[in-house]
Amino acid sequence: MAEFDPDRVPLEGERLVEAGAGTGKTWTLVRLHGRLLLEKRIPIDRILVVTFTNAAAAEVKTRIREELRRLLESRPGEEGLLKRALRDFDRAPVSTIHGFCNRVLQEEAFRSGTPFDVPLAGEAGTGAAEKTRDFWVEKTFGDEAGKVLDLAPNPDVLSGIAKEVRNRPDLEPLPREIPAGSVEAWRRVEECFREVRRAWEKGKEGVIGILAGGGLNGKAYQSRWVTSWVEKLEAFLEAGNQFTLLRKPFGKDRTWAKKLEPSEIEKNRKGTTPFHEAPFFQAWGRLIEACNHPDLTRLPPEQLAFLLEFVERIRSRPEDPALLLREGFTFGDMLYFVKRALEGPRGEALARALRERYRAVLVDEFQDTDPVQYWIFRKVFGGSGTPLFLVGDPKQAIYSFRGGDVFTYRAAREETGGEPITLVRNWRSDPSLVEGLNSLFGRVEAPFGFDWIPFRKALAQEKADRLYLEGKPASGLYLLSLQGGGRVLYKEEGTREAAAAGAAWLASFLEKRPVVKDKGGERVLGPGDTAVLVRTNRQASLMARALAGAGLPVVLLGTASVFDTVEAEEVERLLGALVEPTRRRTLTAALATGIFGKRAADLASLAEDARAWEREVERFTRWRKEAGERGFLAVFLEILSQGDVLDSVLGERRGERRLTNLRHLGELLDRASRERHLGLQGLAGWLGRMRADLAFREE
Repeated sequence: MAEFDPDRVPLEGERLVEAGAGTGKTWTLVRLHGRLLLEKRIPIDRILVVTFTNAAAAEVKTRIREELRRLLESRPGEEGLLKRALRDFDRAPVSTIHGFCNRVLQEEAFRSGTPFDVPLAGEAGTGAAEKTRDFWVEKTFGDEAGKVLDLAPNPDVLSGIAKEVRNRPDLEPLPREIPAGSVEAWRRVEECFREVRRAWEKGKEGVIGILAGGGLNGKAYQSRWVTSWVEKLEAFLEAGNQFTLLRKPFGKDRTWAKKLEPSEIEKNRKGTTPFHEAPFFQAWGRLIEACNHPDLTRLPPEQLAFLLEFVERIRSRPEDPALLLREGFTFGDMLYFVKRALEGPRGEALARALRERYRAVLVDEFQDTDPVQYWIFRKVFGGSGTPLFLVGDPKQAIYSFRGGDVFTYRAAREETGGEPITLVRNWRSDPSLVEGLNSLFGRVEAPFGFDWIPFRKALAQEKADRLYLEGKPASGLYLLSLQGGGRVLYKEEGTREAAAAGAAWLASFLEKRPVVKDKGGERVLGPGDTAVLVRTNRQASLMARALAGAGLPVVLLGTASVFDTVEAEEVERLLGALVEPTRRRTLTAALATGIFGKRAADLASLAEDARAWEREVERFTRWRKEAGERGFLAVFLEILSQGDVLDSVLGERRGERRLTNLRHLGELLDRASRERHLGLQGLAGWLGRMRADLAFREE
């Protein structure tokens, strides 16, 4: 492994520089920029610097200006050149990849074949939005309208697909065509599903008796789990369109589906009674088998055909100049039209003009590059002798930030000579932390999922640790493990226990008054000096509650949405009860929320008191009627003003925050009802999709 020295590396050809977090990527890029200016005598407006966000571009530009001023003081013999560079600094091309492409299209309009002054349309653009609406309207009046509406009750459901397709011109839909056996595979699934539903309706009590009656392994079939599995089964049977949940291997929250398989029942039975031969379990086994047929597509053929046609329509770009000027360039359009121009009859002339204009190229955060972006760099500058430095971290590429593609990174590694040069010294972290991480990741053969992304041990900076505990340098890394006490910890339970254990450990650590020693002297570490990082907004909320419970002040930061809160789940249950106030299950679910605050004992008493139950049904029925007459928001605010509701919400620790979230949700639902002309049932579906979309993106 070669350690990269930006002051010695030859300034020619294509080079991939691998740089982990804290190793000085931006500093290295700035040093290279200074050398290109001084040693290659390349004017500042001929050194192209590309990064992947506007904020990063602004930071790089500031750092380059600071470096020029430093060089002006330390290199008196280059005073004239450096003063010219500072004078012309506003002409320095430092931008995002999309900014670069937009500049190419505007400045090279004749060679690119696009009109001058095309406006920027942002991520999706008005053209894509209009196409989406028109396509949805066209299809919802066709023969397959029912299937289409099941998939996309309104055009907004398709807007996320439209955005992704327009911004990533390299994406191809999979499958590209519907498999021949898909129709028959789906017919079989639906037939098996109806059979399961009939078997459940006829033998529900008997099935529950088998699962929780003691005839099966008690550790694998605990009564509390069985109750949860039955709820999920009934939700599955009610939805009637979630067959991909039964695809193997079972993961996430699908243990319940596996536990109902005949093979699992037989494996866990205590005696000789053939429980697995019960009609329901046999029907369930046939449904599982049908759902795993190789010809079964993720969506029914009619819906899949609808999506494939929609993607093709959105992928088509406006060719008419007048239409382009009206719709504007989306981010994806810029990449598409530059690539098309480079592939066209004037492509070589365009590439030559760009090489003449930009005599050196520095690409920061290269791991965020997608295939089309890298193709453009290679087409224009690859093999030309133009200095091209690609600086990135393949460990970040595996997460596909901003559409980055880990395989694009691999292609760049191979095309720039195989083994990259590497920044190996970490300038950000204490030596003990660097040592701890080296030890942890160094034990695993391929910790980042690919053999060609090895873990390279970092070198620590030569300075003392800053964190001390009881007079000695504190360890840079602590690992906590949950002790299950011999029991199986499932995901939800394990996540809660991990949050509680982490919060307890942090509280205990801070009680020992660890000390930070830095240039400002010594000070005791406090809660404000700590940060807790988790993968999802839901985990962040869970961790915040655990920290507050441990007596630590908490500030919750992140991209959390009000749709990803407990309050959103409660409002969804409330809407379900307003849609079907006479249905015991939905009404009970609403009353059990923190909005109404009914405990298990309250619900049990209510179930036994017919008159009290009827009063609740009448209350929700009245709210339902008034929502149709006065609008949802007016009724929702009335519900929140009820004495029992206010007492329940404000009586909790986060009462004010909860009430704010509930009112915010009410306003969002009111806006959705007006803009999309939705009734209560439509609002319930819309809120469910908004919450499901967040969960999907987090996974």
